[in-house]
Amino acid sequence: MKQSIKRILRAYVWRNPTVGYIQGMNFLVFRLRAVLSEEDTFWTFAMIIETYMPPDYYVSMYGAITQAEILSRIFKQYNMLPDVQKVFEV
Repeated sequence: MKQSIKRILRAYVWRNPTVGYIQGMNFLVFRLRAVLSEEDTFWTFAMIIETYMPPDYYVSMYGAITQAEILSRIFKQYNMLPDVQKVFEV
């Protein structure tokens, strides 16, 4: 099953290099693969990513950037983890 998931994700990166691979896609593919064939998993996965997700969700990483900024502000406000704060400032 592991090789099947890897093949599906590699095929998707080849199909849509703009989106590429984003961490967490493997969880969705794993769940789909548990109930669908390898080919059906690929096409269902492609449909979900390309139809239901907004185009800039994966490309601009807006959600991840926003969450990192919120976390950084919390660290600064409460003077927590100065070494981690430095990483966010880079």
